This record gives sequence, structure tokens and C-alpha cells, in this order.
Amino acid sequence: MKTVAIYKQPPLSSVNNIFTLPFVPNVWIVLFIVMSVFAVTLIFLIWMSNWLHGVEMKLSFALDTVTLALLFLMSLTGYNAHLFSGISVAAAHYSIPARIATFTLFLCAVFLFTSYAACIVVLLQSASKTINTIVDLANKPITFSVQDTKHNYIYFNETVDENIKKIYFEKMKPQGAKAFTSPEIGVERVRNEFHSYLVEITLAYNIIAKTWQEHEKCSLSETELYKIPLLTLYVVKKSGYKDVFKQKMIQQHEIGLKYRITKKIMPQKQKCSANSGVIRFNSVTMKEIYPALIFLGYGICASCRK
Repeated sequence: MKTVAIYKQPPLSSVNNIFTLPFVPNVWIVLFIVMSVFAVTLIFLIWMSNWLHGVEMKLSFALDTVTLALLFLMSLTGYNAHLFSGISVAAAHYSIPARIATFTLFLCAVFLFTSYAACIVVLLQSASKTINTIVDLANKPITFSVQDTKHNYIYFNETVDENIKKIYFEKMKPQGAKAFTSPEIGVERVRNEFHSYLVEITLAYNIIAKTWQEHEKCSLSETELYKIPLLTLYVVKKSGYKDVFKQKMIQQHEIGLKYRITKKIMPQKQKCSANSGVIRFNSVTMKEIYPALIFLGYGICASCRK
């Protein structure tokens, strides 16, 4: 028997820029190095081809070649990859080495784009791990309520823990009577809102098992705010049964009988059934694509400058 705060972890896309997460920093560095090497290689090959054919190499043409090489990164997002290949080959239609370099660059981009896109899909469906402690509950923008029991009223009014006092005064008091509520209402708020609910854990497990769907259990987390003293057996002072009870309780614990009875009678924590056969994809909102829109906006502004 213990009391914990249950909550759902926020989506990964709400706390991180998922467009930078598929690759580690070293991979991004390698991508820029590869892009630069291919840009220099294309300029050199086209310059050599023009020199062999007696054609003057213009600076604008060299810059166009570099621009085409920069489209290598653009092809990772899936936009104009076919255009990149077509323009590059057209620009180097008379140079077989340039064609080979362009084909190699584009083939590399295809493999990278496949990995990048697959990672993005997984990250969109993933939950973060940003809330793990009482400090996180106090500082993160998550609402908070408590099971309506007498000892919770006493504890939150008399606690000396600074983080719990912060939760009480900043997150609970503004709610008024809604700060202390029944397990059914509290667990339902956790299900539908970015909300944390302090509840006796067996009650929460029972409600979750009956009402939540399988995919909703995967992002569920819990944090213990305070420990309740273990239940004890009371006997008459100097009773001869004291040692008997002690020995039998230890024996039940050692042979696993206590664990079996607890597991059979008490509702257990619901596991995320990843292999249930049900595949569910969350809808993508403006929040997920916001970094991409910002990048697009900067690109449009830069292209409009004269």
C-alpha cells in the first residue's frame, strides 16, 4: 500500500526539436563534411571538363554547382530530390566523372533520407522522460490534484518540504475544491489532460485496468511524494504470541506467499502492451512541424533579399 503521483509523460515533440534528434551531432558533422567534399569535387570536375573542352569557367556557374550540392541536405527532407538529380546531371551533361559524383551523392542522400524519415515517425509517437522527480512536478507546467482523504489534507497543510509546498500553493490552491477529488475524476484527468494525481496506487491501477486503452498506458509514470509507514500487527504487551507472529510473517515473506497473495488480490501496475498487435499513430499537429515552418520562413526571407 503506497501513495504516488501518477501522470503521463509529455510527447517528445513538445519538449524537443525532433528534426535534430534522428542523428547524433557527429553524424550531422559528417553530413556537412560530405556535402562540402562533394561541392568541391563537382566544382573541380566541371572546371576540368570545361578546361579540356576549351570552355571558360565562369564564377556564376561554379556557384550554381555549389548551390546544387547544398540541395543535398534539402533532399533529406524529401523535397525536390528528383529535381536535384535532374538539374545536377543536366549541369554536368558533358562530364562523366561529374555524373558519377552526382549519382553517388544522390544515392547517399536516398539512404540517409530513409533512415531520417523512419526515425522521425518513431519520435512523433514517443513520449519524453522529462518528469521523474518531485522537483520536476513542482517546476514543470503540469496541473496537480490529490485524492480526497483526511491525511492528504493534513500533510499538504503541514509539510515542510519546499517542493511540495510549491506544488500546494501554486498548483493546488488556485483550483479550490477541485484540488482534492475522487480517484475516478483524478485518473480521468490524467488520461485526458497534462495532469498529475496523487492517489493510493491500488485504486489507480484498478481504474486504469478498467477504463484505459492499451496505447494510453505506455506513457504513464509515477513518483512517490512521501512514504507511508508500513502496516503493523498489534499484540498485547509481553504476549507469548509475539514471536509466533514474527516467525510466521518472516516465513510467508521468504517463501513468497505474501507476494503471491498481494499480487492476486491487489490490482497490479498496467504494462504497456507493445506487442498487442494494435498499431496506433498519433496525428501530427502544428506543434510538431513548428520548427520546420520557422526554418521555411527564414529561407523565404533570405531568398527575397535583393
